[in-house]
Amino acid sequence: MRRRRLLSSLSALGASLPIAGCVGAESPGTPTAGRTTETETTPPAPETTTASSDASADSETLALGGTFETPEGGTVTVHDVHVQRTAYTQFPHVSPIAYSSRQFVVVDATVSDHELFRQFSVAVDGRLLDGAASALTGPFSEPEGELFGVSVPAPLDAERAAVVWSAEKGTADEEYATARWPLSADHRRALANPPEFSVEGFEVPSEVERGSSFTAELTVANSGTGDETFSAELGATTISDTPEIRVEVPAGETVSTERTVEPHYPENYEELTVQLNWGIESIEQTVAVV
Repeated sequence: MRRRRLLSSLSALGASLPIAGCVGAESPGTPTAGRTTETETTPPAPETTTASSDASADSETLALGGTFETPEGGTVTVHDVHVQRTAYTQFPHVSPIAYSSRQFVVVDATVSDHELFRQFSVAVDGRLLDGAASALTGPFSEPEGELFGVSVPAPLDAERAAVVWSAEKGTADEEYATARWPLSADHRRALANPPEFSVEGFEVPSEVERGSSFTAELTVANSGTGDETFSAELGATTISDTPEIRVEVPAGETVSTERTVEPHYPENYEELTVQLNWGIESIEQTVAVV
């Protein structure tokens, strides 16, 4: 079994996101069983707060679904907000991203110009968090607009929190406007009580018949204080985009489940590497092909 530590750096919208666990085809017969490696990339910088308030004298507070008109005549609508421990990037294909001490405020929004996505942030107790909005996707949901996420500390206690859009400052005489979509008590409770997932077991058959599907068994524990769905990719590394899976794991519980793996079998492969990747880490097992 091979376990790898995978930490991605969240970047600004439109920039290339490092992908945790995007895998390509391996050379035939590459041994992986019993080999353990651990690699780390530079984690995102700790979140800091600015001294600016999240609500200026000219700010507008809207309910979810409300539309804000920018000073230049553009429009910004926030349809919905979710708090998630794991998010999904779409570059170069759908893959999970997660950090050991971070979580995501994921926003479903529609804007009249994609550049307006860059001006979103999250406000907590009157201060704007320093963080960039990043394009995301939702493999298990159908958003009304487009998804983006802001990485924030986990856990995060807040009496007040909001998704904020700010007009960029230009010349000194340009108006500076801010729109706020307050987060609900349920959102704030989720921020303060994130899940803490760990994979306690991951097993596959020792050998499989070429061309057949097989069952993978996994055991996931949630030692955190919040209920959430464990999200991951599971599949053979003979293709770069492996299927996504979800497992409901309540706080303080451990859940065992099975999933069917339907791999691609290259003709000259004598074994397959099967990977479970949940963004923070991945585990790999080797299966002999007979």
